[in-house]
Amino acid sequence: MSNARFSIIPGWVVADPRLKGRDLQVLCVLGQHTNRKHGWCRRSQVKMAAEMGCARSTVQASLDRLVKIGAVERREVVSDSGRDSAHWYRVIYDRVTPEEAFREWDRDDELTDEDFAVDYDADTPADQSAPPAGISAPPAGPESAPPAGPGSAPINDSSLTPPAERTERGRGRDDGEWDDPSKFVRRVKALELGTANNPWPGAIGSSTTWAVTQFEKLTAEERRLAEERRDAYLAECKAQKVKPVALGIYLKDRKFLHVSPVAAKTQAASAKIAVAPFGPVWAGMRALALLDGPEPVEVPLDVRDRIRQMFETLRRTSEARALAYLHGKGISLADGDLLFPHDFDRAEQRRRVEAEGYPRANDLNKQAKERERGVAEARFEALADLCEPVPVGSDLFERWRAHHEAAGWPFVPDPGQMPVVYFPKGGPEALHQFEMAARAALRQERSNDDAA
Repeated sequence: MSNARFSIIPGWVVADPRLKGRDLQVLCVLGQHTNRKHGWCRRSQVKMAAEMGCARSTVQASLDRLVKIGAVERREVVSDSGRDSAHWYRVIYDRVTPEEAFREWDRDDELTDEDFAVDYDADTPADQSAPPAGISAPPAGPESAPPAGPGSAPINDSSLTPPAERTERGRGRDDGEWDDPSKFVRRVKALELGTANNPWPGAIGSSTTWAVTQFEKLTAEERRLAEERRDAYLAECKAQKVKPVALGIYLKDRKFLHVSPVAAKTQAASAKIAVAPFGPVWAGMRALALLDGPEPVEVPLDVRDRIRQMFETLRRTSEARALAYLHGKGISLADGDLLFPHDFDRAEQRRRVEAEGYPRANDLNKQAKERERGVAEARFEALADLCEPVPVGSDLFERWRAHHEAAGWPFVPDPGQMPVVYFPKGGPEALHQFEMAARAALRQERSNDDAA
């Protein structure tokens, strides 16, 4: 067990809906053992499993998932015999690490085992050499340690992202900021993972670090083309029945320049993104669907007769269920007759509009209720910047509920254990600004596609 006082992890990942089971705990364990000199840790899955009291397979599944979503970088270590050893892990803070740094750290005999966070245990082959013997820790001085001050202890971790770069992951892509070298790892990870279950073939077995190096060597315009034509390149390879080159080679040899502009435009127009339930893109699409207004909904002329028939049908099987049905519609029973409230017709119209008048919003609600990822045109990704996470049960969350009720809109489904649900930024009072910005962003994105 580590005696570290802190475990530093990126804030964006805390509410990520892709996390499962022990993922966040595994991430905290890595942050707890991260070396303060170089920002990496070498930790075995066996020891992590023992530390958390779970199976090694659970830790391995969480690590695979964290690597896939871009929260952790992993550098596998293989012994001379070919057997697996404890691997290097880094909680990603947007810093590129040169390949030769690992060799330097492995040779660094001035670090103690605790500094290096290396585990020589059942996960490490017996034929792998242990740290050099005879290197003792520096002797402790005779003086006492200084007393702790009243303030918080400093966090000495040079690998943390500078405050100026702490924006939401993947956002703020204006030309100057997005072409910042500190974001190259993120951009290469995006090239590896793709969207809508379209990962780069063989990316899991190739070197991300080398691909980042090749990405750095490109001009800003070449980097943009490499990203824009990624899917078109893979589609052309599939059409021609040839195997795509490794991502690093794609960048090094500038294979994106060989893609037909027509194919690139066609692919861009059909590009899709995944839409996570309760997430920012989901929230933006849902808000626009509600702001578009309801579709025409008619109340049947015989609706009261239908209610009487349903009541009698339910009554034959369960009196309590039949009465609950009436209560839900605000109808009372007196001397065997149904007493409809004076505003029944208006209330029924409102209920039907909420249930049937917003089909796109209700489809998104159904997707979230069933915890299913949706798919949308890539242009809708622009909506993510216009939404914010709202803690479930907070004052702002309840203000959104009240606004939906007043507007006759269907509210979001039960979020269950989700800590936050995304809504347009600024609360209900800023919906007009959201609508103007969202529609402008979508029109701009579409016009850019048409002009390409």
